[in-house]
Amino acid sequence: MPLKIICSFFSCLLNYKCEQFFKIVAPIAMTVSVLYFYFIFPKQDTNIYQLSYSSFYSHFMIIFLIFGEIFYIDGFTLRETSYCLIFLVTGVLFTYINYMVRGVWTYNMVRLNDVKGWALINQTILVMYSFSLMFYFLKPKKN
Repeated sequence: MPLKIICSFFSCLLNYKCEQFFKIVAPIAMTVSVLYFYFIFPKQDTNIYQLSYSSFYSHFMIIFLIFGEIFYIDGFTLRETSYCLIFLVTGVLFTYINYMVRGVWTYNMVRLNDVKGWALINQTILVMYSFSLMFYFLKPKKN
């Protein structure tokens, strides 16, 4: 995920407009970074200054890059807030199709055999869509 944001950042430096890519990836990347500090960091039983450089730097750098990048785009329309939602729901759909065909969950990262796993997926989708709406309210497209 950090590679996608960095590619988006460098394409803007080269004056190549890829706003659609940013509008899809930015809410997803923010969700991954924020949920790292919400779900994974508390389970590590460490203080924030004890985190390894790679864990701390990558997640905070993504957040700073996204907020820095948002100033270079024209703005969001309400319709464009659903791009990342469509991307993520399509991924969940293909994961379910993979389970129906092969009988195993993709990557076995989240156990989707019970309600707790699906609740985690729903929380992630809601957080991601709320970030997309936040970007819309921060920078609406001017007509």
